[in-house]
Amino acid sequence: MRIAELARAEFPLVPVMARSYDRGAALSLIKAGVEFEIRETVESALTFGFAALKRLGVSEKEATEIMSDVRRRDAQRFELQIAEGLYAGRQFFHGNQPSPTPLTTPRRAGRAGNAETAAILKEQSQREKPAPGR
Repeated sequence: MRIAELARAEFPLVPVMARSYDRGAALSLIKAGVEFEIRETVESALTFGFAALKRLGVSEKEATEIMSDVRRRDAQRFELQIAEGLYAGRQFFHGNQPSPTPLTTPRRAGRAGNAETAAILKEQSQREKPAPGR
């Protein structure tokens, strides 16, 4: 960020191009005035996703359509985030949205996997017990 800001300030006529590692950094670079930025992790994830779809038997045409849809929704979300901030654009997510489920009582009590954990659990349960006479 600092390099992009300095480049813009010292050389206002030179186009600044930058790589970002995540969405937040990309938004900051855009706000700093870079002309072009690329989110490296997104590009590698999309390339990997396309290869995974093909490996799973999805046709080249369908995999291309899926990736185009992901890119389109990501670009729309990114534009909204430029205007409204990092948490804008959740409506562009498909699937993988957690849905609250009611809490249920476990069928059986948990148990320690090793002696150190057992000692910690025993200590915690002793602290939680009310003192005699209360």
